[in-house]
Amino acid sequence: MTSGEFAPDSSFPAKQLPPRDLWLYDPEKEGRIPTPVDSLGLINPQELIRQAKKTIDPTYDWKSDFSDRHHFYWPNSWYDNQPDARVNPQEFRNEASNQFYGPRLFHNWVHKLMMPSEVLDEEVMYYQNEALRALKALQRSIKGTRELFERKYITDQRLAKGLDYHYNEFFNIKAQISLLPHEFRFIDLSDYEPKSIEEIPAISREIKLAKHVTMATVLPVAARRRVEPSQQALLAS
Repeated sequence: MTSGEFAPDSSFPAKQLPPRDLWLYDPEKEGRIPTPVDSLGLINPQELIRQAKKTIDPTYDWKSDFSDRHHFYWPNSWYDNQPDARVNPQEFRNEASNQFYGPRLFHNWVHKLMMPSEVLDEEVMYYQNEALRALKALQRSIKGTRELFERKYITDQRLAKGLDYHYNEFFNIKAQISLLPHEFRFIDLSDYEPKSIEEIPAISREIKLAKHVTMATVLPVAARRRVEPSQQALLAS
């Protein structure tokens, strides 16, 4: 099923949307716009936010009565739960990087303004999931390495064992990333050959940048509630 075949209801009571006199684009008269996607059909979170923001007067305060999570890939009914399949569409939809946490008014406006994107090919979901798993594993390994170095009370034997594990884990993850198609690699480690475990944490900045590419940071200052630091502020910019 594609967005062209079915468009979920986009009607909301007026109080659940920005005031109409601040709309710079009227989806009821001019039609809903496509959700921005890349050449693979993957949603571009930053562009989605940018396009949604520019349709409302910039003086508008997005503060809402509450904040919640918006799934980039919607409606839910298009993404079946298939736990035994090679790719579980519901798992892909619920991946943290495929959601943002922000003011409910903005959430409603995205649904009002945009058509849902077409359901991705199975191969795209599969490789995107694999890429995210590898990236998260690399982040965990680097964090574990840093924590070992920072521990004050640890025997030399346990320290050596832990560092050896993370050193080998780095190369295992690097091998996994190298098997991914180039367009799914959030970070390129092909030229990175650490000679010791001490060198591995140096790539943490690159990993943060890669993570930023996959995360939408959308919550304005006025509506920050129970929000991870990585998901603050884009709407306020």
